[in-house]
Amino acid sequence: MTATARPEARPMATTARPEPAAAPAAPEPAAEAPRGAAPASRVRLVVLLVLAAAVLGYGVHRWLDAQRYVTSDNAQLDGRITPIAPKVQAFVSRVLVDDNQPVKPGDTLVVLDDRDFRLRL
Repeated sequence: MTATARPEARPMATTARPEPAAAPAAPEPAAEAPRGAAPASRVRLVVLLVLAAAVLGYGVHRWLDAQRYVTSDNAQLDGRITPIAPKVQAFVSRVLVDDNQPVKPGDTLVVLDDRDFRLRL
């Protein structure tokens, strides 16, 4: 028997087929937040509510303040001013009324110093 050389077996050339694309992985379920921790959306809502309450409170304060106090860069005041003129010249010893206090006709407003008149007498 004669030995004949056998050609060596070569691996068959195969064309590589692309593997089918894997389906997108399903999102992993979100881990539960620990008790006591609020989700970010709830925190944002609380911050927005607090901010809105602060702005509203400031606006109400400014509005109420504007109802009581008048400010102007170019103001002219008109009011009822009644001059009080004594018939004699003397120093004032006491003032019996306060600023903007309502008075009635005949009320004593000031008491004049009468020492000069006593000396003349």
